[in-house]
Amino acid sequence: MVNQYQLLKKQYLMLIKNIIILIKEPIGGIHLNTLGEIKQEEILIQEQEDLSPRTRTRNEFCISSVCEDEYHILFWDFDMIDKHYVLRSLSQVQHFHELGDIYIVKSRHGFNAICLDKLFLNEAYNILFYSRWNDFNHVRIGFKSDSWALRLSPDKKIIMRLTPTDKCSFRKQSTAHYEFFKKYFDFKGLRITNPDDLVDIQLESYKQNKV
Repeated sequence: MVNQYQLLKKQYLMLIKNIIILIKEPIGGIHLNTLGEIKQEEILIQEQEDLSPRTRTRNEFCISSVCEDEYHILFWDFDMIDKHYVLRSLSQVQHFHELGDIYIVKSRHGFNAICLDKLFLNEAYNILFYSRWNDFNHVRIGFKSDSWALRLSPDKKIIMRLTPTDKCSFRKQSTAHYEFFKKYFDFKGLRITNPDDLVDIQLESYKQNKV
């Protein structure tokens, strides 16, 4: 019997088969050009047996918040937080900072959120830091490493778009991230209103121990 993880992995690979990978830097991550050609094997989920029989290491990928021109988009991380509180937090910060659309991502651990608006590093940090119920470790580690990350996983999907009630964002938005998420999530409500027309983004690899 095929287990759930194998089914999710197959679905994950189907989602990314149209995403094009270009290796520009052998060290420091994989850069994606959303208009290039595919090398699907570069973003396969790989599993290795650890020395401990109870632990395995999974090599996964996450997408970086940093844009080609060194601005940042916003990634929030709400682990084990009720949807009601997630929406309240994001609605408040969206109104106060005049952000554009925010996309709510459901995963097995809770919720993530994405905003395609481009900001300076310190602006992004302040917004994420003062977002209620946002995971502080996510905020701190991202600021320390000069970028935030959204882990790519087959269980994640965009479930809704949070639209500003008063005015549209005045900021430029990341075309590269928009093109990537459009292909990865296949969410029909994804849109971009003020594109920057840049096409490069970065994937980063990390290892996660699973017991």
